[in-house]
Amino acid sequence: IGFSDVMKDELLGPVGHPRYREYAQHICESGRTLLKSAEDTLAITYLLDHDPEARLETGVDLAPIVADAWAFHAAGSTSLSLEAELPERLDVLVDRRPLRQIFIILFAEAVRRADARGTVGCVATLDGDLVQIEVFLRGRPDATSVGQASLPICLARALLELNGASLIEVDH
Repeated sequence: IGFSDVMKDELLGPVGHPRYREYAQHICESGRTLLKSAEDTLAITYLLDHDPEARLETGVDLAPIVADAWAFHAAGSTSLSLEAELPERLDVLVDRRPLRQIFIILFAEAVRRADARGTVGCVATLDGDLVQIEVFLRGRPDATSVGQASLPICLARALLELNGASLIEVDH
């Protein structure tokens, strides 16, 4: 991934033929897709192999997890931006690793469905002891992606359910 980034961005000088830059872009995108698939697989394996109560951490701040998951996509040079509205120091009782993976999946799905002018939103609100988190797309969705079933969304739903939470998907 790093080497293809260097080539497509021509950091060490021109690559010559424009098709080489295009090939490097394809290699980079394929590498990121493969990396994400490996992380998804590791997240499921991790969850299935451990006791749910033993994985919970107290006082995990939500903001750094959201920022880390978004950085995964920003590294892919997405033109979209993230607008996060999170209460200051929102500590949650959670297993950090699967939660990060869930955000990566939800952000990837928003990026996949968005056109270049969209903004991904992430809002967390407190309702007593519960936290409701919404990940959504502001702007126009790409017309070709609306209503398409998504294996990553199914994975996010399964990860949430294994952690005692739920996912509600709404198309506006």
